[in-house]
Formats: sequence, structure tokens, C-alpha cells
Amino acid sequence: MFIDITVRILVFVLLIIPVFFDYYIKLLAASALILAIFTISWLYLERDLGWESFGHSIPFGVSAYLFAINPLLLFLSPLTTFLLFPLSVFGKSIFPFASFIFSVFFWYLAHHIVVDGRGGEEGFKVLSVNLDHVYFLSVALFIFSYLLIWKVSESNLGLKIKAVRDDEIAARAIGINPLPVKMFGFTISCSLASIAGILHAAAFGYVSPSIFSPYFSLFPFVAATIGGRKLWSCVLASYLVVGLSWFLSPYVPEFHYIIYALAIILASFTHGYARSSKNI
Repeated sequence: MFIDITVRILVFVLLIIPVFFDYYIKLLAASALILAIFTISWLYLERDLGWESFGHSIPFGVSAYLFAINPLLLFLSPLTTFLLFPLSVFGKSIFPFASFIFSVFFWYLAHHIVVDGRGGEEGFKVLSVNLDHVYFLSVALFIFSYLLIWKVSESNLGLKIKAVRDDEIAARAIGINPLPVKMFGFTISCSLASIAGILHAAAFGYVSPSIFSPYFSLFPFVAATIGGRKLWSCVLASYLVVGLSWFLSPYVPEFHYIIYALAIILASFTHGYARSSKNI
């Protein structure tokens, strides 16, 4: 309990402190906060629905591109659910790899998107947005994301989602239709990822194909693994990964991949422990 309270206090301190610093620190904090929202969206899909995605960069990146090409296309962002949800046909064991391969396909495809006067294979410039406005909006949407997932998880619908997660056949036997329940859960997760993608584009003023790269595809998994799959710890882990990547990359190029490798090694132990615990 003490650790949980301490983590929450640290998160709120990290939300407030950047307001008093210069542009660089504020941009760093905005990036970490936006990726924390991204991680929350992933964690909801993994924890409440039981689907581990390695392709969450798809709703994240597609929404960023839509915003860059034309802000009026933002209303299409919720439809990114239909880019990821159909992959669930492969089942939970194959879904992580299928979603990752699909995200790599989008990484390749993004190099061939060209809109005259807006951008091309190297990316798109985004309409200028004041960083202070982006940061405060990110804080508000972070709080909104937390409250939304908390309320949905505690609702009757949330209980149905967890029932489908645990056993679809048993859920169907008590009158729960798994398809719309899973669709709703995917929509919540992808919508929050889309919001994070739009904020990312607004904060940096530019969107490039790298938004579909493994850095973003695997980021939520890495942050969630370091954070022990606990929401507030995952938020803190997002700040940690972004901070270390920003400060150490000038000395160790692509330093974040060292963090990713360590997280994957850690996941092999924690996942193995979880499986063995269930078998006892």
C-alpha cells in the first residue's frame, strides 16, 4: 500500500514539475506523458481483455498521420479499431506476432504516402500547436484515460469483459456474446492509443514513418513489463524509459533498444512465473 501511494505521488509530481522548466524539459515530459497514455491503452487491452498487442503503433500512428494530413480527418480515428481487431481471428497466442508484422507493414507503407503540398515519404509537417497547450491537454487526457478505464473496469460491462477474457465458452454459456464485448474493449484501447498518437504529432509538429517502428510498437509492452503490469507503476516506467532514452542516446546510440532487450528478458521470467503459478 505504501509503495502504491508513493508511486502515485511521484507521478503527480512529474505532472506538475515540467510547468516550471524550459522548452526542452517540457517537451521531454510531454513525450513521456503521451507515451504513458499510450501504455495505459495497451495495458487495458492486455489486463482486462487478455490480448497482448505488439502492433499498438497502428492506431497510434494512423491517427497521427490523419491529423497531419488534415485535422478534419480526426473523426476517423476510432475506426483504427478495425485495423487491429480483425487480427484477433488468429487467437491470443498468435495475435502479438500478427499485430507486430502488421505494424511493420504500416512502417513500410508510410514511406509511400504522398499528399501534394502536405508531405511525402519522409513524413508530414503538423499544424503548429503551442507546447504549453499540448502539455496541459495531455495532462487532462491522461486523467480522463485513467478515469475511463477505472469506471469501465468496475462496471457491469467491465465484469463481462473479464468473463470473456477468462473463458469465452463459459461466458457464452451464461448469455454473454463475446464478439461485441471484445469489440468494445478493443475500441476503448485503440481510441486511447489514437488520442496519444494525435498528441504526439501535435507536440513534435511532425509525423514520420518511424511512428510505426518497433520503438513505438514495443514501447507499451516494455513499460508495462518494467512497471509490473500495474497502472501507476507503468506510467512511472514510461517516464523512466523516455528519460533514459533521451539522456543516454547521445552517448549510446539507440540506447532504448538496450532497455527493450532487458525488458524482454525480464518478461520471460515474469511470464514464466505467472504460468507456473496458475498451474499450482
